[in-house]
Amino acid sequence: LASPLVVAFGGDAPLARAAFAELLAEEKYEMARRKAEGCEQLVERCRALTRKAFYEKRRLEVSGRKASQQNKSAMAAADAVLRAAEADERRREKAREAAVAWEQVARTTRAEKTLAATSAVRSQYRRRSMLWHPDRVGPDPAMAARYEALRSSAEALTHARFRVEYFETTAQAAAALARGHPGALAMDDVHERL
Repeated sequence: LASPLVVAFGGDAPLARAAFAELLAEEKYEMARRKAEGCEQLVERCRALTRKAFYEKRRLEVSGRKASQQNKSAMAAADAVLRAAEADERRREKAREAAVAWEQVARTTRAEKTLAATSAVRSQYRRRSMLWHPDRVGPDPAMAARYEALRSSAEALTHARFRVEYFETTAQAAAALARGHPGALAMDDVHERL
């Protein structure tokens, strides 16, 4: 996490831990959301199969008044298919409910981690601004520039959406550089893009 923005902020371990926890919570929430969507699609498919089996059974019942032996065996098969489809639909519905509950937990965790990361940025900003604030250190241009860099980086890092995107992009760029990827962006390029 030695990116220009974090270096300007004064980069420290609590901020890095909070940002990393926030990234993990964001990833878990996205996984839970995708799983819930997948379960919802499976439930819809099961409902469609149940409706199809129901209508096939109903069609056989209407035509079954002729009471042929072949029609009776087809009716029994349609009844078995309908029972299996209904059981599958109930099982998928329970899986969907569990996935939605997991998504709710992941959403709550994500919110907690985002709040923790934002409060870490704010507390670090308060502590560091006391060191470099122009009212405390006097009219020193170097300290004023340092304070301005701290203020602008803290302002950017306070926004949760930006912080998640920034650290994701920075981590991806660092991994690509570590692997020696020829198209990898330098950290300064990542900072400029965001």
